[in-house]
Amino acid sequence: MLGIFRKDACALGADVVNIIEEIQPSFVRSSCYRAKANLLRCKDKNFLAQIKSDLQYAPELVNERSKKTVILNTAGIGAVGGAAAGVLGAGIAVAMASPTLLADQSVSEWRVPTIADFGDYSKWRKEEAELYLTARADFNGDGMEEIARLLINDKENKVGLFLTLESSKNSPSILLESINDKKVIKNVGIRVAPPDSYKTACGKGYGTCKADEPLEIQINYPAIDLFQYEGANSFFVWDSKGNTFRRIWMGD
Repeated sequence: MLGIFRKDACALGADVVNIIEEIQPSFVRSSCYRAKANLLRCKDKNFLAQIKSDLQYAPELVNERSKKTVILNTAGIGAVGGAAAGVLGAGIAVAMASPTLLADQSVSEWRVPTIADFGDYSKWRKEEAELYLTARADFNGDGMEEIARLLINDKENKVGLFLTLESSKNSPSILLESINDKKVIKNVGIRVAPPDSYKTACGKGYGTCKADEPLEIQINYPAIDLFQYEGANSFFVWDSKGNTFRRIWMGD
């Protein structure tokens, strides 16, 4: 996660990665370590030279915090700091990352999963015609069918959830979520959640509800249900006010 922040900061010419949200992995929410940060520029270079990375985000301390929670996976996290970008801390909260637009050449680095990627976990996929790798619906209410796909990036060892907007074929595909370790494709799938009222993970009593977490949601358009086989799931729901997709945790 810190490596991603540093890469984005360098690409945008930012000087400081200011971490404002952090949530540890858990069985009931997500096996991923998640965080959110503001990328800042500093006009005063003399002051910038005095900024030091916050020691609480040293890799060993992040891992130590993660070990104290009930987790499925503990990610190895690279250090951030030095001349490229400093790392500062600012509290603990729920992370909500925005979707990332990718150019076509980036999408070309991803491939469709094969039976060989599934191993012994492929039997449950046969319940669905497209093996729970593709979901098709009008996810943003524009009257056109969009296509969500799970793809693999061998070079970066990742699984990605992509969305193609049929109404904007010349626009970049949208990367809604990426998961480190391509082996997770063995027990991860996607499906369409129809418009309806749903209790969220918070509403079902899975963990303590945060101030901005609803107990129940009403979705007016189909949502993308990203799920772990016999595990947690989350919806990617179209937010018409923000003109983007919002991720909401739904189950254990």
